[in-house]
Amino acid sequence: MLHRNWLYSSVTLSILLGACSITDVEQEETLILSDEIEDKEDLFVNQSQSIIKNTIDVEKELKNYEATIKITDFISSQTKQVEKVTEGALAYQKEPEITYTTFSRYGLDQEGNEEKVEESLSVLATEAAFFSNYNGEGWEESNSDVEFSSLLSLHYSPKAQLSLLQGISEFVSVREYDDLYILSIEANGDDLDDMALHMELFDQSLLGIEDIPQHEGTFEVSQLDFLLFINKDSFQLEKSTTVFEFVIHAPNEEYAIRKNVTVTRPSVNNPEGIQYPSVH
Repeated sequence: MLHRNWLYSSVTLSILLGACSITDVEQEETLILSDEIEDKEDLFVNQSQSIIKNTIDVEKELKNYEATIKITDFISSQTKQVEKVTEGALAYQKEPEITYTTFSRYGLDQEGNEEKVEESLSVLATEAAFFSNYNGEGWEESNSDVEFSSLLSLHYSPKAQLSLLQGISEFVSVREYDDLYILSIEANGDDLDDMALHMELFDQSLLGIEDIPQHEGTFEVSQLDFLLFINKDSFQLEKSTTVFEFVIHAPNEEYAIRKNVTVTRPSVNNPEGIQYPSVH
């Protein structure tokens, strides 16, 4: 997480502290290192907090945007190999407030070819109502609290993804590449498990946290890569990628569950607005 500079010269310290014993020098060096590490930690935390805040503030002012979403799910065990792909789109406009999402999930055969659509879901939310169209059966007004399927277990809006990093900025690393800030999570061990729970990543997987007891097993997060690509000048979130993998250790079998998510936003503040279907 930290880009630490360990270039401290014991020769310089000896010149400055020539009258001190070796023990005194070592103690002083340790104090200097500790202070600098703390300063750098504060600097990185403040930088990530500032970027996240600025980007969320920009999100609040956007008139509209459209995004594409692709999700790939894997389950691998000695007896089971499953791979499914979910493709979708997200459109939002501020006035009048409308959010439109549509997803289709299909399986892949052994050669990686797409099979028929297994599940589809479209949702249109306005300030006054919430409509859904499940598996192409037609639009119905629904309760916004209803969970229709695993497809929408997490909101993939840029604002929602940014909010995942609020409160855990001490685990957020910031890099710069050309005209982008790249924010990523840096954690390991138990912290990885906590991050995955905080981000509700288990709930999005083909096997989730609720499936672990029925397998009489325990779980371990083996990988969590969460990257946000933010424009330096506009503070607009352009793209996000998530790679999440965990292992369920069961008495008779182990399951490796993996999810890849890519959200790309090609259109922001289009003067023509967004495209969405009529629900009446």
